[in-house]
Amino acid sequence: MSIDDIGKLYDDLYIYNTTMFSSSSDHEVSKIFQNERLKQDSFLQNVLFQIEIDIRKRSPPYAAISEQSQFEDEAEVLFMIGNPFKVQNIKYIEKENYYLVNLVLLNDFEPNDVRISTDYSDRRNIKNCLSTFKLQMYYVTSIELNIIYQELMNLYPSEKWIEAVKFYRSGQYFQYREKQCQVALDKYKRALMIWRSFDEDNDLNCSIDIGHTYILIGLCYQSLRTDEQVIKKNFDRAHKHYKTAYNNSRCEHERTETLDCLANICAHKMLLPWKDEKLVKKYGPKAMKYKWQYIKTILHNDLYDKIKVAESLELLAYYSKKLMNYDIALNSYKMALNIYQQQIELDQNSITGCIDEIVEIYIKQKNDTHSAIPYQKMRHAMRLKYNEHRLEDDKHTSSICFGIHFFIILLRMPAEMQQENS
Repeated sequence: MSIDDIGKLYDDLYIYNTTMFSSSSDHEVSKIFQNERLKQDSFLQNVLFQIEIDIRKRSPPYAAISEQSQFEDEAEVLFMIGNPFKVQNIKYIEKENYYLVNLVLLNDFEPNDVRISTDYSDRRNIKNCLSTFKLQMYYVTSIELNIIYQELMNLYPSEKWIEAVKFYRSGQYFQYREKQCQVALDKYKRALMIWRSFDEDNDLNCSIDIGHTYILIGLCYQSLRTDEQVIKKNFDRAHKHYKTAYNNSRCEHERTETLDCLANICAHKMLLPWKDEKLVKKYGPKAMKYKWQYIKTILHNDLYDKIKVAESLELLAYYSKKLMNYDIALNSYKMALNIYQQQIELDQNSITGCIDEIVEIYIKQKNDTHSAIPYQKMRHAMRLKYNEHRLEDDKHTSSICFGIHFFIILLRMPAEMQQENS
């Protein structure tokens, strides 16, 4: 991989594989593909991806296929398209001359009632299924996107809203991958024209999709430094449609996810760039209320990844700090820290991030250096542990060492997509 592509991993905290790819559970097999001629200052670098898998969690399919492979000694593990990974940490192993990237395979969380439910019509189930691979579609080029959605429209010619999903996904691609907000705006507005014709269709509950679109339109205008009132108007429209979506929800999961949307839109309105204290005071408590309701719902629900709970707690803490409610912020960071520390593979960045926030609140806001000391010691111990880290297998966990050649395909994909669209 190029050193530039390695740097992008720090920005892409979550990544998906967009093709089928192979790997090995044997560390030595993966090292066969290492280029010994590369040096630390070379543009191209050797990269070893090591992935932690908790086999108790549901995920897109993967399987050990040694018995079916022509190369049984490779201990091959094959992953299907769409596996979600979180980047835990990246470090250069000077002695062995490669970058080690630790990833965690995330669970494929979508409860059954989201995909196919007797509470929904067939067309609603189709819409829910399309929404489940929104992040995977984030890496798909506009050319490939058109092909995929054209086939879907051919399969379901009466479902005209599918074209709205196509424009929405295309807008996301131009907004976040190509950084072309003006082009993205055109895509979003075309999506809205279609969605609005289904606004009263409670069977589809398109209000949540309209809300998503208005948020992204507001963010595009924000990037283009458009008039403040135009940005706020789009956020207000998103807020209105999320409320409608919540009222039209037909299952617990849908209501729960809409709570998170309501928290996020209130946070956007609270944190508008012109720093209006009135907006902070008006929408800050609402963002906290919705986020806490969301957290309470998912906290004891096994279908939700605990990492998602921890990240939501960090957001709640952030909102609380903005409102100078440091007690809630402190408790939220502590709860998030506890969850991160209970994971099989420790995420040093998340743990030290929570510890830093806790120390800062104790020292700067509460003037309580004594209470900060245990967390400062914890941070120091964490750094020592990270520097001396040695991965060990857990009885519930399999560490998969990926061959470098397979990951070049995975991680260069976004750059190739950009070239294809230029």
